[in-house]
Amino acid sequence: MLKRKHGTIVLPVLALCMGSLSAVAGLVDDVATADLPSFSQKLNSDQKEDQGTLNKALHRACEIGRVEAVIQLLNKGAEVDANIGGERPLHKAAQNGHISVVEILIAWARKQGKDMTTFMNAPNNSGGTALHSTAIFGFNRLTRILCDNGARAGVRTHGNDPLTPLQYAKTYGNQTSVMILTNVCNQ
Repeated sequence: MLKRKHGTIVLPVLALCMGSLSAVAGLVDDVATADLPSFSQKLNSDQKEDQGTLNKALHRACEIGRVEAVIQLLNKGAEVDANIGGERPLHKAAQNGHISVVEILIAWARKQGKDMTTFMNAPNNSGGTALHSTAIFGFNRLTRILCDNGARAGVRTHGNDPLTPLQYAKTYGNQTSVMILTNVCNQ
């Protein structure tokens, strides 16, 4: 297992790439009740879960940063780019600063042969992308990861005052994000 430089999060990349969960603990969040044993038992059973349930669970796991749950749900058939209420799993993970989850989603999208430009720049209902969120909240490491994987700094939100991630970073005073978006990210 690989230890992360800034913290103790362990990224089970081998399990993800091999499609095996044997190296990953069976923790999964239940969408409605956060009842880990119950939902994990459901996913591990032979019973087929409907796509909507899997996708909702993936959104929730991305939102709260549950690496093991994300991997398990993706392996079970959740859609890495599922749009629920105008948000995608990448948005949920980025908005909440979950580096390992973002890395897993990117690796899974590549493994699935997704168009990475489309995946990385998918807008929410207001036109914001995952990169907009990281620029707003100053998640600099995530900003760099997204830029390195095809997120574009020139994408504008919708509405009367459309802004780019770079404009958000400047507005919120996130100077490191400004530097990354200016020097690293594609426009």
